[in-house]
Amino acid sequence: MDIRRELQDRKIRFWTFRHAPGEKTSTDEEGEFKIGAIINKEINENTTSTLIAFANNSFVTDYEIAISSQNIPCIYLYNNKDLALNSISYLTEKQ
Repeated sequence: MDIRRELQDRKIRFWTFRHAPGEKTSTDEEGEFKIGAIINKEINENTTSTLIAFANNSFVTDYEIAISSQNIPCIYLYNNKDLALNSISYLTEKQ
């Protein structure tokens, strides 16, 4: 059985992000990359548990990355902070 089909049958949804255009090196890979998933598990008739899992947790830390002449915390790069906050909102069912 196809693993993607099996995961869909278990009601596991994936977020798919395409590689952003920009400067590339010869070792960069192209295509779609799975960086996170929403996993739902039915506990009983009235209860469902939901988990959001990401490839790693460094994107929401204050670990600093040197960019040009500045050190910038990972959470402030791209939309990392929004992704973390939106994930929490989704899990707590707040808008």
